[in-house]
Amino acid sequence: MSFFRSTIFRHRRGNNNNSGPPDDEGRDAPHENQHHRATGSKELGLPALEEHPEDIKQSINAVQSFLAARLAIKCHSCASNITENFSVRNWIRRWSEGSKGNPAKGCYLCAATCPSCRALTCLGCGNKVCNSKNPHEIEGYYMDWCCDNGRLFGIWLLLARYDRVEIRWQASSSVTQNKQPPARNSHGPSQRKTQDARGIGYADGSMGRYSPFTDFFHDGSGFQPLYSNRPLRFHGSDEKEDEFVAKVFDFVGQMIPGSMSKNLPSELHAMLQLGLLLDKVADLLRNDSLDDVTKRSDVYKAAFGLVSKLSSHPELIDLAKCARYHKQQTPGLEILSSSKPQQYDSPPLILGEKIASVGERLKQLARQSKVVLDSAESQDLNTRSGEDLLLCCESILSLYSVISAGQEGTRMRTRASPQEKWEAFHQEHGVSRDEGVFDRTHAYYSKAITMTYSSPGRIKRMVTEVANMSTSLPIGIFVKVSESRPDVMKCLIMGPPDSPYGYALFETAIGKTINPNLHPDGKVCLSLLGTWRDGDAAAQWQPGKSTILSVLISIQAMIFTEDPWRNEPAYTSAVGTMADIRARRYIEKIQPQIVTAGMLNWLTQPRHRYGIWQKVIRAHFKYNKANILAKVDKWANENPVLKFRGIVQELKLAIEDINRR
Repeated sequence: MSFFRSTIFRHRRGNNNNSGPPDDEGRDAPHENQHHRATGSKELGLPALEEHPEDIKQSINAVQSFLAARLAIKCHSCASNITENFSVRNWIRRWSEGSKGNPAKGCYLCAATCPSCRALTCLGCGNKVCNSKNPHEIEGYYMDWCCDNGRLFGIWLLLARYDRVEIRWQASSSVTQNKQPPARNSHGPSQRKTQDARGIGYADGSMGRYSPFTDFFHDGSGFQPLYSNRPLRFHGSDEKEDEFVAKVFDFVGQMIPGSMSKNLPSELHAMLQLGLLLDKVADLLRNDSLDDVTKRSDVYKAAFGLVSKLSSHPELIDLAKCARYHKQQTPGLEILSSSKPQQYDSPPLILGEKIASVGERLKQLARQSKVVLDSAESQDLNTRSGEDLLLCCESILSLYSVISAGQEGTRMRTRASPQEKWEAFHQEHGVSRDEGVFDRTHAYYSKAITMTYSSPGRIKRMVTEVANMSTSLPIGIFVKVSESRPDVMKCLIMGPPDSPYGYALFETAIGKTINPNLHPDGKVCLSLLGTWRDGDAAAQWQPGKSTILSVLISIQAMIFTEDPWRNEPAYTSAVGTMADIRARRYIEKIQPQIVTAGMLNWLTQPRHRYGIWQKVIRAHFKYNKANILAKVDKWANENPVLKFRGIVQELKLAIEDINRR
């Protein structure tokens, strides 16, 4: 898997000629800053905590004291001021340009050059810099420090500058979102002398190459807003942004002390808690598409590496394991660390209630990864891309097992409502593997056993689709996949509660007519499948885009609808009193078949009750019992045929029977 390619980081937002240090960015009159503080949470329209929790206050005090101590250090040789014009952006620029291919200048990350005597002084300890014999290196960039505080200062620099870049991106995005923007990353060569002829981005003049730290120290050209009163929103995937973020993950991960280091400084925990980098990790982990994760493998591998580093250390694992305060707005770590934050025209730190932890966000991907690894012996996964997918899944499961250790089973399931228990059951059993699927009763059994060729990538696509379904299936849809053939499966769909099919369970081959688009032999009429005459091209199956999940959702939502009579092409546009009467009569006509085929038969016929769906049947009629009985009683009061045939009474007895066992 190619996880890190040599890349050029282009500046991605608007135009901005700012070239001054961050300390001067956004500084304005005090009364404007007060406006931010007075209106921030109100303009967000979101519930915010009235005051910062005690641990946040302690973290802010810790980073402020830490930065003040670093900036108070004088030259070890002549005692001159060496931080008078301190700028995070320019500091990182100096280090990245100097350390590229030069291990001796890796110390520039934590050391300042005296403007008077040119001596190098470590801002961690205030002494002459002492280079290590083995500086850290990533793609030719060297990092070095002579003491623990020097290392910590380097981490703070990277986190602080990342926050400023991320906040700028979001502010620019909020300003331009309703406008038609120019092509991204297409700055013309005449805009800035430091760009190359292709307009790729900020060039490193001293090296004759393009710096991968462009977004760290280049603010673009033209006006660009510093902050937005909108809530923080991480935007979607972008190749260049992914490369930039992956670089930050890698460098910060390298600098964080290993698990053998004890008694870590509280400032490290504080800056990671206050910064946006872990929020970015959590946002990436909201993605529940393994296919997308493997396509963006660079940034995800880097994110997993950072989380793994945190999780391996007992003093840092809570940053991945515990719920986080929702940062509705933040001025960023650099300003939060300032002893005089009021000098900046920036919003305050506004926090909401706690939200899902990084580990909780990883849970969905872990579930999908298990599904994929269960199919690891599939021949289609023996390819390079298949092996990459398996390696990714192994990494996810390994990481999740560390983070989730000791957390499973902590929830009091006995106190959960029936609906919560049904949802939990669906989450665990929505997708499962069962060789019983692949038997002679399967509609495509003959075709499956005689298939001698499968196009390259087909089985891998099926495996990833099934994995995605394991976290994406709507409540009431269940999928069972053959253990030996990932392309052979069966599905069970529960009718939507507010429809005439409410709480009934159906495979497609019912043997009775209960819907114009669902034939007794199992044929499904649906535009997505090309078996429905209406619908434009966009509604048809799109190779490479359409999924099995989209078919199942369409069946549940568009076939098991509130008005099945109008599913018939001839009556789709029927209106008026007579049309409504006919629609109602159609429902009354099919209700006995719905109750019989969709409920009663699952409880009374052994091949259904004890078949591949037996766990689902038992859970369904246990957790949804009250809703099912209320639904059929309502139907019976409206449809005398149900009472006359005694179907409802028979169903009630069958439900009581299965719940006694």
